[in-house]
Amino acid sequence: MFENKRLTSTLVTLAVVALLATGCGDEATVGLTNGTTESETPSTGDGTTTIGPEPVTTTKPSPATTSQPAEDPVCGDTSNWGTAQQENMRSPVGSEIYNVSIGQHRSCDRVRFDVNTPGAVGWTVKYVPELTSDPQGDPIPVSGAAVMQVTIQAPDFGSAITGHQPGRPSWQVGQVIVQRDGWPALVGVTFAGSFENVTTFGIGVADRQRPFRVWTQQDGDSVRHIVVDIAN
Repeated sequence: MFENKRLTSTLVTLAVVALLATGCGDEATVGLTNGTTESETPSTGDGTTTIGPEPVTTTKPSPATTSQPAEDPVCGDTSNWGTAQQENMRSPVGSEIYNVSIGQHRSCDRVRFDVNTPGAVGWTVKYVPELTSDPQGDPIPVSGAAVMQVTIQAPDFGSAITGHQPGRPSWQVGQVIVQRDGWPALVGVTFAGSFENVTTFGIGVADRQRPFRVWTQQDGDSVRHIVVDIAN
């Protein structure tokens, strides 16, 4: 009889424990309506748990970059040009200077002297206080704030003995061969004379002694160009 009571009491105790265990399992998911449990919620990485959508990351736009203007394809980079005298000393030639032309470009103004020879020709280019005639040495007025003297070791077509372009009027000392208003650097080109196969010109520069470069180019088998580029 006592054994039956003890068995009955044991069965009741086991039933109560089973019921309590079932109730604890139901409480583990109370309040989670998004199909996840807390163990599946993203972690902030600092030991805490965040419930809800992940934070939005805002990316700051990169600062706008300013594109640099393209280099002038004709004049190139003028930052390394200077104002000091430049020269290529050679003995005078008998071939004549028969033309002077000018050109305007984005970074420089250009003066070109054409010599009727494919060979090398000497030249000197420098800034001077004033232009003087060759050979007399008389002052010649030149428009502009600065004067660049160009000396070429060749005669002008009026004094040459080759007879190139015989019907064209020769340049006169002090004559303004070409002049331009409103250009950044170049004002004009003035003839200063020719003596013993050496010819002198003056280039008027607009506002100051601007940097320049000098270079030569052979054009075909009959012409040599002497080019003076003045930075804008």
